[in-house]
Amino acid sequence: MPARLAALTEQYRMREHIGHIVSTAFYPESPLVTAPSVAGRAIRSRAPWASAQLVVVDTSGMKARTARRQGVFSRYNLMHAQLAAALVAGTSEQTPDLALISPFAPQARLLESLLPEAHRDEWAASTVHRFQGGERDIVVYDTVDSGRGVSRLHRWFTEGNTGSEGARLLNVAASRTRDHLVVMGALDHLHPHGSARDPVWTFFAHLLDRATSLPWDHLPAFSRGVTERVTSGIVDRLRDDIRGAATVDMWLPRAPVRGLIELLPELRSSRDNDPESEAVNIWIEPEADGHLPTEALYARREGVNVRPCLPVLESCAVFGDVVWSAGESLLSPSTGVVLRAEHHAFADAVRRMQRRRSGLAPGSGRPGDDCGRCRRMLVRYEQGRAGQPDVRYECPACDRTAAGSNANRRRRS
Repeated sequence: MPARLAALTEQYRMREHIGHIVSTAFYPESPLVTAPSVAGRAIRSRAPWASAQLVVVDTSGMKARTARRQGVFSRYNLMHAQLAAALVAGTSEQTPDLALISPFAPQARLLESLLPEAHRDEWAASTVHRFQGGERDIVVYDTVDSGRGVSRLHRWFTEGNTGSEGARLLNVAASRTRDHLVVMGALDHLHPHGSARDPVWTFFAHLLDRATSLPWDHLPAFSRGVTERVTSGIVDRLRDDIRGAATVDMWLPRAPVRGLIELLPELRSSRDNDPESEAVNIWIEPEADGHLPTEALYARREGVNVRPCLPVLESCAVFGDVVWSAGESLLSPSTGVVLRAEHHAFADAVRRMQRRRSGLAPGSGRPGDDCGRCRRMLVRYEQGRAGQPDVRYECPACDRTAAGSNANRRRRS
């Protein structure tokens, strides 16, 4: 540091414990000191789940899936958003000042849909980038990345050395709060044993050491709020939700889909109400050889709009105003953790986030084509990076170039 410059080390925003981990992780050479006036400052905002200055919701055990919108680079996590919905539903009227923030724009849009109309002026939902310069009494920071679905963690969490963008974003996210910092994340992946001891690692290490743990399945409003955990009668509950829905959208990763057969009467009924509508869309990840599961082929023969897609990172469904998500395939014998949330604005945001757009490959609301050679269903392939999606429509059995040409000719005709 130049001789004529001095670091300003006294801070007046964060409570002592929050300021300590921010200082330890990001300012080790010029430690921050919390001003004495902060300790005597009245707490304006209270929430039943913000019982300490530092709270961590470790989602490691739920195996939540991280997804990307149609192959685009940025990420979102439906299960995390559903937990945020439970937090919002469990917040009392004594919370005039709260922010839900995330490093990823798609997740920030999902979080924004959860803001109650009564709190639109006082509460905020935003990316960390856009929230720089802002502050709130309570900040809920959703890390999104879980190591499942999109298996590789973002470099913001793996390259957290001093001066990196990951360290800067985490510093901003944590230091925006005055009284309570709640961090939601899969800590087994975000803070693995043996990783480099950089500022990001140090932050999570001290968070785990000092924070109060709030188990994800014990949120105060979990069972009586907008979000609930479903542990039995899953197919029956799905069937009831489909009956009352104007639209049905499902995304199923590679796995047996035995529950699909049980839902066929309701799926057929949804389609028969308006055969020309976009009412039913079921995207299924095919098996390694390109074949769809037998149940999916049978459902297609019964007139249900089943579409093969690679990859399907999500495991979820949206029926009208209801959003379902699962750690494993939602219709498989082993679903893992299953969450259900009923929220009109959230369901609408999820549907917009996940619907496949048309282009070179037909999107949601359109039936799939067959290969002109082997008559298999053409698969929608979704790849891409850094905001440049690459979406193709190909046959996994035939020569891909020829299959693509056949599909193009079929669409032009």
